[in-house]
Amino acid sequence: MQVFVKLFIPNKTIFGADELKIDISEGTSVENLINVLSNKLVDIPLDREDTTVIVNEKRASREQILKDGDKVMFFQILAGG
Repeated sequence: MQVFVKLFIPNKTIFGADELKIDISEGTSVENLINVLSNKLVDIPLDREDTTVIVNEKRASREQILKDGDKVMFFQILAGG
């Protein structure tokens, strides 16, 4: 099955694409997806506590099981002043 991933992380792109299509096994959780992406995108720290995960426009826990065609977005909180 496939999921679609978008990253909204400062100064990072995913292979020059707006969206990345990832093949995963049925029963894959958000946490498992993070591990898969960490192997592909070694310089992007998705496992940080300040990374928010959205699945199909709703905030998701890392335990949520993904379904075929899900759209997964990762956001990192920005701070500054």
